[in-house]
Amino acid sequence: MLKRRSELDIVHDILKVSRRGARKTSIMYKANLSFTQLERYLKLLEERGLIRNSDAYYTTEKGRRFLESYGKMKKMLEEF
Repeated sequence: MLKRRSELDIVHDILKVSRRGARKTSIMYKANLSFTQLERYLKLLEERGLIRNSDAYYTTEKGRRFLESYGKMKKMLEEF
């Protein structure tokens, strides 16, 4: 049975791919998203200040803190 990713899992995947800078196509393939999903999430993440766009998309400091917190939370939940 296939398990669907949560929105937080998708945000995590996009931020992780974008840590060192990535273009839309690269994010789309590495995060396994459709173009429509990609556009929606990039807009959301930019509005929230988790990602920035110059010539490519980069995870911001706020985004890196999200990744760190997300990793800690995921690890704690796996211990149950």
